[in-house]
Amino acid sequence: MKKVVKFGLPGFIALLILLWFGLRSYMSFSIADYYGDITIAGIEQPVEVTFDEKGIPQIWAETDRDMYFTLGWLHASERLFQMELVRRVVYGELAELLGDSLYAIDLKQRRIGFARRAQRDLPNLKPEHRTLLEAYCAGINAWAGYKSVLPPEFLLLDIQPREWKVVDCLGIALYQTWYAHSLIDKDLEYGELMATLGDSVTGLKLQHKDWSPPTVHDSFLKTIFGHDPYPFRMNHASNSWVIAPEKSASGAALHASDPHLRIERIPGFWYIAGLHSAEGTDVLGVTAPGLPQVLMGHNRSIAYAFTVASIDVIDYYREQCHPEDSMQVLTAGGYRPLRQIRDTIRVRGKAPRAITVCESERGVVVGRDSASVLTLKWAGFDFSISDIMSGAFRFHQLDNFADFRETVTRFGALDVNWTYSDIRGNIGYQLGAPIPRRSYADTYRARAGEDSTTRWQGYYPLEETPYLYNPQEGWLASCNNQIVSANWPYPLPGFYDPYRITRANAHLTSQTRFSREDMQKMQLDVVSGKALRWKHLLSLGAAEQERG
Repeated sequence: MKKVVKFGLPGFIALLILLWFGLRSYMSFSIADYYGDITIAGIEQPVEVTFDEKGIPQIWAETDRDMYFTLGWLHASERLFQMELVRRVVYGELAELLGDSLYAIDLKQRRIGFARRAQRDLPNLKPEHRTLLEAYCAGINAWAGYKSVLPPEFLLLDIQPREWKVVDCLGIALYQTWYAHSLIDKDLEYGELMATLGDSVTGLKLQHKDWSPPTVHDSFLKTIFGHDPYPFRMNHASNSWVIAPEKSASGAALHASDPHLRIERIPGFWYIAGLHSAEGTDVLGVTAPGLPQVLMGHNRSIAYAFTVASIDVIDYYREQCHPEDSMQVLTAGGYRPLRQIRDTIRVRGKAPRAITVCESERGVVVGRDSASVLTLKWAGFDFSISDIMSGAFRFHQLDNFADFRETVTRFGALDVNWTYSDIRGNIGYQLGAPIPRRSYADTYRARAGEDSTTRWQGYYPLEETPYLYNPQEGWLASCNNQIVSANWPYPLPGFYDPYRITRANAHLTSQTRFSREDMQKMQLDVVSGKALRWKHLLSLGAAEQERG
């Protein structure tokens, strides 16, 4: 006769408790170490890491190499799965991890070719920067090899992280320069609206409004251009402002910035850290896991931050295919063959899919129909990723505005506004996005690929780009707003937001002195300029309707 063992409710609860503590104990082996001494192969000299009350690490090293190795270790210890996801986004490998629903995203990433371009540019990396990137990657790999248990996401998805390589950093750097503009790219949407509603829909795009102040005021135009400016035509979400010493209660420049990335996202996009070495690096600010540089923060001499600029650095082209060969497209000089790149996308639970990525003289093919292909031209295709890396490392040593301007305009197609302050009391602004020399007659829809007048003619040089240095107002602000006024000498279209700059302008003109606490109050301000403006307009409309 068989014996039946029965578990009552107390036994079931006890089993759950045992499972909970067992799983918790097992997963604790994947958690970062915050106390004690650790011996790691790859560190050449002792490194100290301290954590403040907010959990922000400060790395103290003898050499830059050991410092970046340690940052890689820290990034991996707290963000390894996040880094794995970002890398898979860059490489177009999400479907391999999460299934068929992400195939379309992978296909787009393969077409744009972040990883492909990173591999192509790898030989151009400066030797000294390659050494630092190799140290950072070695730190990531050292942590992944040091832990006997990886973070739970790896266990749940039954995957192992690949070895981290320098080319991964380059691919992520290029993707980051794309990401800001991808948030506001509306060219195809505008094209569809125009096709349905006609060209009058262009009036819906925000033009220069007298109630929406620009960042670079007309008073600064003659500093850059000595001739009469031409009118221009006209963006989205972060804030940054800088107060000059004469308006600061402390007598030093005040610099505030709050990039608008989703705060409910866990983990967050940024990783705050301090990097200090006996070789001269002394910088504190935000890093992006997967990259070793402080992208916003301060060194010994200057502080720097950015907001999304929302400049239009993308064009789409409709290129007609040869009637007998769909791999040839019509250009101003006749039909030209598309460059073809064979690739394979792996999909979890399904057979791998072979794809063919095509490139024309205009850019990458992102779509096609029976008679034509849709081609994407992005400014980022024209710049070196190795230059982006050089500029990011250079941040840590900058000490003046002239070098700052030169550096922030070498970040490829990173579509951002940069704000600046230094220990000498200077404040400044520089548009970092490259500005294409092109016709802006019809840039908000796909253009004809064979039309030579739509071809870009390079980019405006540094001396002709918007900037400010110690403005007479005693402050400057950037809130994804229109950057220049209608009097600017050349078109600078984008997707601008007028409301937060209007609110910031009201704050910054409301008093003659500002303290650190005032800056915090501004950042925590909850008044919506949009709601205030539309409330008034809606009330006028309601009153008119009642009269009618």
